[in-house]
Amino acid sequence: MPPRLRRTTLLLLVACGAILAGPTLASAAEPGDVIVRFKAGTVASERADARSAADVVRQEPLPVSGMELVEPQPGTTTAEAVAELERSPDVLYAQPDTRRQMAATVSDFYFANGALWGLNKISAPAAWDTTTGAGVTVAVVDSGVDATHPDLAPNMWQNAGEVAGDGVDNDGNGYVDDLRGWDWAGTGVAGSAGDNDPRDENKHGTHVAGTLAAHGNDGGVVGVAWQARIMPLRVLDAAGGGYTSSLVKAYAYAQRNGARVVNASLSGPDYDRAEVDAMIAAPDVLFVVAAGNGGDDHIGDNNDVIDTNPADPNFQDSYPCEYELPNVLCVAATDSTDQLAGFSNYGARTVDLAAPGVDILSTRMAGGFVRMGGTSMATPHVAGAAALVLGGRPQLTPWQVGRALIGSVDAVPGLTAKTLSGGRLNAASALMAPVPDATLQPAAVEPGPPVAVPVADTTTTPAPTPTPTPTPAPSEPAPAPAPPGTPVATPAPAAPAPTPGPAQTPFAPAARVAVVDRIAPRLTITFSSRVALRTALAGRLRVRATTSERGAIRLTLRVDARTARRLRIATTIGSGTATLTRAGTASVTVRLTSTAKRALKRSRNVKVTLAGTATDLAGNRSAASGRLTLR
Repeated sequence: MPPRLRRTTLLLLVACGAILAGPTLASAAEPGDVIVRFKAGTVASERADARSAADVVRQEPLPVSGMELVEPQPGTTTAEAVAELERSPDVLYAQPDTRRQMAATVSDFYFANGALWGLNKISAPAAWDTTTGAGVTVAVVDSGVDATHPDLAPNMWQNAGEVAGDGVDNDGNGYVDDLRGWDWAGTGVAGSAGDNDPRDENKHGTHVAGTLAAHGNDGGVVGVAWQARIMPLRVLDAAGGGYTSSLVKAYAYAQRNGARVVNASLSGPDYDRAEVDAMIAAPDVLFVVAAGNGGDDHIGDNNDVIDTNPADPNFQDSYPCEYELPNVLCVAATDSTDQLAGFSNYGARTVDLAAPGVDILSTRMAGGFVRMGGTSMATPHVAGAAALVLGGRPQLTPWQVGRALIGSVDAVPGLTAKTLSGGRLNAASALMAPVPDATLQPAAVEPGPPVAVPVADTTTTPAPTPTPTPTPAPSEPAPAPAPPGTPVATPAPAAPAPTPGPAQTPFAPAARVAVVDRIAPRLTITFSSRVALRTALAGRLRVRATTSERGAIRLTLRVDARTARRLRIATTIGSGTATLTRAGTASVTVRLTSTAKRALKRSRNVKVTLAGTATDLAGNRSAASGRLTLR
């Protein structure tokens, strides 16, 4: 029987015009399935005894060692089954099967007309000079994908190890005829859950997939990694909800079948040990996840502050964003002016970086395009950028890819103390960003749920970050003329701004306070105020950079927005990097992008800004900049 709904309320991370509310869930009295993980070395008879004592029956094994899904028998509630299982000395842990909710240079028409503003904001066209993500597979763990959409069909992943329609598990991965992913949640179009037809019944996954990897040069929209492969793994039903057991299966499927990145634009308020274990069991996968859209008031919450009142719907934790694992990257949402979206969660420790997530145009079910907003829409911008990084440097580990993305952001004042990086994604810079040696990667261990400890001494504890004022979405621009026969959905009218909920009580999260180094390195950059243009075009522009401690240096060369429009180039026109093993000075070569070279050959004098950042091994950053003229 399918899992039944339980009391846990969930965050809905997607919106069309306004952020939508989540569905109402069933009452707590109704029992649901349970995930149990037995200790290593437990034999079958001991597991059977534990199940019998808890009055549950085994439904199926889950793809993590010692983990299985069980069902309480009539008369036994979920809570009673969990409590009895955890009394067993053979059980590592037991938990309800928690429900998760969705988070909500090419010739393509909408890109050429400026409707895909997010791609220009993250410098995706400059990144395409190097890679478009070909050869990289990204799993979209969501509500499914409309594989027939003209902008998605060319990039749909196909399981080369399967033979169509023979009813045999040819590649031995446990799934029969899984040519294009799998469905663990569908109940409407393709019959019961557990089939090989992960088509979308909601719209969310199709929209996410388009931002991530819609195919380029075919007249519609284009994705960040427009030649990457989309692996649709359906875990959310038509209402946008799903269960941990489906996520565990989807994460294992992605790892087993070669996905390098998982886009998980979904969230729930509960720490989930089974989900953590499934992520640890997929060490070759980078999980790019959504920060969340606040509580029921849809005003962004501080994910660093641990929720101690689950009854308050306006202040909830957001998982998997808050899992502190080396292969998890959490994304907040910004608008077209680089302001943190009013609905977006944030956190200087738990949210890594931001990306465009307001008024995002992308693919919709049954063809055409639609605008949506939410951290769900920001997440695929970063997942697509991760695919671009892997397309250029496939040898990097998930942790190294994450460090490249975090360490190469464009610093944004409004994101200072709101994200770990303090900036918004820059895909082009990420391709060349230095990364730490893989041997420095933190161990992937189950951290345990964070514990909130009330702050006793407010004189020595910083005040909590106040709830940000909601940032209204920019007014809808006049739609660009569409190609003949191309439907574009009209966004729903915006809902009135909700009244903020009660102020959050400050808490000191005991499991997250250990910080060794908070001192940023000092950085000095030395260069001539006038440089021959031919020197820059030949790749011989050199800058002396001095830093006070070991770490990575990144230099970027930028023009102002007016010059960029005149020359039809991105504002970032070049970059260079260096890694210092000790305090000292390095000579950094700044190289122009190929697009900038072509444009600047027609220019005589161009004023540019040289900006530098230094990042130490603890992630502390400092910046320096100056102006120069290319003559």
